[in-house]
Amino acid sequence: MPSDLPNHAYYRACEGRWRCDFDFAITDPAAFRAAPLAWIDRQRIESVVNWARWAGPFHFITTVECKPHGEVLHTTRLRKFGISFLHSAETITLDPNGRDFTLRGSQRYWPTGLWHSRSITGHGQVDETATRATYEFTWFGTRMQQSTLRHEHGVDIVQHSPFSRGTQQLRRAGALPGGRGPR
Repeated sequence: MPSDLPNHAYYRACEGRWRCDFDFAITDPAAFRAAPLAWIDRQRIESVVNWARWAGPFHFITTVECKPHGEVLHTTRLRKFGISFLHSAETITLDPNGRDFTLRGSQRYWPTGLWHSRSITGHGQVDETATRATYEFTWFGTRMQQSTLRHEHGVDIVQHSPFSRGTQQLRRAGALPGGRGPR
């Protein structure tokens, strides 16, 4: 992507493979109980919270690949015990205005991910410094809001749904803790 527009610069700087421990919590149990979630989705969310409490955090792995004509391919995996509990693949389309973007893709969740996927849609905006982005997208049929901060050590993510909060500190895959070079 040859453009110096903020949305192009942001994603070019994020290109590559990233990882971190997945930090996620149900922050409002009443809102979680009231959310219009399918039984299996409720079980998936609770299992991520409970298994992390018992056996340590899940691994959050994401990739960003910039394509010509203002498109970005983005993938995410949530892994534990050698199993992908979530796999998503999205195409992010960068708006020519230099700030906005839309995303469309699909998500697969364990254990039904072999035969069933669901669509994900959303939109967002990159700030004029190309270091911060905000997103709104569908997640288990609810609205998820995400903010990111790109800095010299990685990308910090904060996610909110009506009943949850997640914070991730993505670092380039292969880097040692504290951002000290490749592994």
